[in-house]
Amino acid sequence: MYEALVKPLLGRAALCAVIIASSLPGYEPAVHSYYVAPNGTSAGDGTMRQPWDLRTALTGAGGRVQPGDTVWVRGGTYRGSFESRLRGAMDAPVVVRNYHGERAIIDHAGSTTSALYVTGDYGVYWGLELTNSNPTRNFAMINHDARPDVVVNRASHTKYINLVIHDGGTGFYTYPDFVDLEVAGCIVYNNGWNGPDFGHGHGLYLKSFTGPLLVRDNVVFDQYGYGIHAYTNANTGKLINIRIEGNVSFNNGSPSRAHANPNILLGGAAYATGDVVADNLTYSPLDARSANVRIGFKQFLNGDVQVVGNYFAGGDPVLDFGYWQAAVIADNTIIGGGTLVRRNQNSASHVFRNNAEERGTTETKTVVRPNDDQPQQIISSGGSI
Repeated sequence: MYEALVKPLLGRAALCAVIIASSLPGYEPAVHSYYVAPNGTSAGDGTMRQPWDLRTALTGAGGRVQPGDTVWVRGGTYRGSFESRLRGAMDAPVVVRNYHGERAIIDHAGSTTSALYVTGDYGVYWGLELTNSNPTRNFAMINHDARPDVVVNRASHTKYINLVIHDGGTGFYTYPDFVDLEVAGCIVYNNGWNGPDFGHGHGLYLKSFTGPLLVRDNVVFDQYGYGIHAYTNANTGKLINIRIEGNVSFNNGSPSRAHANPNILLGGAAYATGDVVADNLTYSPLDARSANVRIGFKQFLNGDVQVVGNYFAGGDPVLDFGYWQAAVIADNTIIGGGTLVRRNQNSASHVFRNNAEERGTTETKTVVRPNDDQPQQIISSGGSI
């Protein structure tokens, strides 16, 4: 079970969000099951008694791992950086998953590359913990390679489920060229570092030329940079058909020199369109000198966006809304002590309706969301102040 409790919000308000996950399988039985262990070797046969090492398994073990197979990763720590070249097929992904009830950790401390670099299509990565135990967080020079990314996706038709990603550089990064990507039920926290200017390193760094790219039901908090960072520099990608749904994102930027950064950014220096931000819950401190949620970046004119059913609390402004050709901003709860909504562009094509804008609240907000990837057998509720 993964649980996040966010409190207090403003005054006596509280927000509780629970991500539910059971330990039962969510996919049909594998065609073949193979096993990896910290003491495994390339000379093993992938059985429970003679497991492979992780690198052997992720490179396919000489063609042994085929579409529909599952690689079970036994508990323990796997040190170093790993590339997964495993390739599944439509309706038969290769699944790489922690063994039931065991904590499988990839620690890439001392490495200059990502903990997990995925290049094979039709893969599912499930239940692993990925981190960087190097304690150095302050750097005298601006160096974007100071702490390497943790998980990097360079493949299509991939899914990342219930990962725990923490204490790295950027927690998750996706190249824009690839399609059909989902990140679901992950806990992402304490990633990034301090440069001489401000905090760097985001929780989820998203780009997409075509999509779909779905980010749902994740808990993202305490990055040095932004929480969910759907952003692109000019000529490095676009932000098309990205859906950010049901996530809890809070206190991002809190470890950094700036002390606060947006919990969600959607927008950059290249085109964004077809995007949806729905049913998310975010929190920034009341005195944060940063927007809580930013939709649009500077004066770049994007296509269409929907921002619906969200609960945004704190920050100044709470919602910073930029330049879009068409937009629907509806059924959101927006709570703050300063500017609630900054509308940078007045346009007849922007539909604002049924939004509750509040100057503080004494109510408790409780949200329970199921984990759609596994049977819903564990239910937890959060307390109130």
